[in-house]
Amino acid sequence: LNTAAFHDVLAHDWSVARREKTTLALVAFSLDQFDEYVHVFGWHAADTCLRRVAQAIRRCLCRASDVAALIDSGHGIRLVVLSHASDEEKVNEFAARIGLAVRELGLHHPRSGTSKYVTVSFRTAMMQAGEGGADAASFLERVVAEEPRAVMTA
Repeated sequence: LNTAAFHDVLAHDWSVARREKTTLALVAFSLDQFDEYVHVFGWHAADTCLRRVAQAIRRCLCRASDVAALIDSGHGIRLVVLSHASDEEKVNEFAARIGLAVRELGLHHPRSGTSKYVTVSFRTAMMQAGEGGADAASFLERVVAEEPRAVMTA
């Protein structure tokens, strides 16, 4: 999805989850050392790389209600997945599977400090919709603003 469509889906799903008192999960992915990748290969190759990573993420989506989008939030480029999963361990396993799928693309990254291939780091967050007066936009902002912490290496 594009950013605007993702915001619309998130707002809608947030509203439904608030009414039903259910939990939503967000996973924000960052390409490791992406600036170095751009420096070596240029923006055209970087756009292709982003598209390939996004395709790998979409192939890993488990539920029909899971959606992914590329967000350029001012905190850098993030690939974000919205899921209706309610088990934190399963969300972390899901994110790790995506990280492995990206690594297995085998996209060469000669300046990466973690691998010879493109890898991603991720941050997961779960929240019961409406908890503490939060809204969908602030939940998303909180997730994309923080640096991803889990690094997938090989």
